[in-house]
Formats: sequence, C-alpha cells, structure tokens
Amino acid sequence: MSIWKPYQAITLRASGPCTYGSGWGGWYGYHSTQGLSAVASFDHTSSTIWDVYDWDDLGGYTWRPGGAYDSSYNELSQNTVSTSVRLHGAAWISSYRSGSIVTLTGTALTYSPTTEGFVKRAYAAGQFQYRDRGTSTWRTLVGVKTGSNGTVRFQLRNNVARDYRFATYSTPTIWDVVSASTTR
Repeated sequence: MSIWKPYQAITLRASGPCTYGSGWGGWYGYHSTQGLSAVASFDHTSSTIWDVYDWDDLGGYTWRPGGAYDSSYNELSQNTVSTSVRLHGAAWISSYRSGSIVTLTGTALTYSPTTEGFVKRAYAAGQFQYRDRGTSTWRTLVGVKTGSNGTVRFQLRNNVARDYRFATYSTPTIWDVVSASTTR
C-alpha cells in the first residue's frame, strides 16, 4: 500500500460463504507498534472500504480474524493477511554526453504528508543501472546516495550508447522505485 495523496479509499476483498446471503465476516487491522488501527466488515458483501489517510501510521499491518459466519450462522475459518503501508517514492534521471564522458544525474523524491505533494528525498540510497542496447537485462553500474538536495551525479567514460536508469531502495517507511530510462 503506497501513500501518495491525502486520502485513499482502498477496496478490501473477501471470499467465501461470509460474503453472500446473510453471511458476515470481520477482520481487525493491527499496526505492528500501535495496535488495533482498523476494522474491515463484510456484511453479506465481498468488498469493503479501508479509509487510508496520509497521517496514518506507516509500517506493517496484520489483518486478524474477527469472526465469520455463513447464512446458517455456522462459524467459518478465516485467514490472516499482512500488508505494508509506506510513502510513495519517485525517481528521475537526466543525462548528458560530452565526447566519451557521460554524466548521469539522479533525483529521488517521496510523498510528504506535510506538503501533500512530492519533495526531494535527502540521503536516499540507490544505484545507477545500465542496459546494453538491444538487450533486456539491467545491470548495476554503481551504488550511490543522494545528497542533502535529493540529487546525485555520476560520470563515466563510455563511447558506446547505453540505456541508463536510477533506482532507489526501500526503507521501512518509503517504497523502492525505478526511474524511466535515458539513452546516452
């Protein structure tokens, strides 16, 4: 689950006898450190809405059984489901060639609940990757970390045109992301 705007209505789905006739099923959503944070109720329906706001706690949520019954009031078994809620990440890459010198600039961004928009992400760990033209395999060029301004620059010597992209790693609160590619 990725937080990228102030509010999202996330559709949760269930299946089985609790979702039709006069069946009923419920799950409790527990945050890994904050405890009970949400309730999902399926009252003879296969879907319900989880209201997610950008001020909600980030991290792991476990949906635990809260009881389920079919139309004849027989108790049903339930599963346990886990999900991770993190801020949405974004990445850009720009490139420039001067003779055999290629300059790559990567920019890392993340959604900010404070600004309700995307901001540059300082000290984000990641890597520049390359792909030889005509192939589908991306390879690591170099591991990097953005500076305080959310950008990182790398220069290399290469006479052959290649595709490049910038990728950032996940953290416990921000999802990983890969930029679009550039060719130089």
